[in-house]
Amino acid sequence: HKSILALESPYFQAMKGFKEFQEGKIEIKEEGISYKAYQQVVEYLYLPDEKRKTFISTIDKFLLLQISQLSSYWLIDELKCGCDEEL
Repeated sequence: HKSILALESPYFQAMKGFKEFQEGKIEIKEEGISYKAYQQVVEYLYLPDEKRKTFISTIDKFLLLQISQLSSYWLIDELKCGCDEEL
């Protein structure tokens, strides 16, 4: 799981050197971001490129702003742009 996060997100790539990240003891909570938004972003990171193209059309539109904010924080530019286009 940590490898996928680091591979897909520059934010997590930078965290690879931290002991807490390596041990899986890092807790990430952003103010105003629901558990469901986190779940959706992580799901996106595991999708193949073909399914990523349609991902935004399948998510709850009420989560778009939170997903956009989280993808901005985690530096997932493609997802951020897709959310912003829908907003």
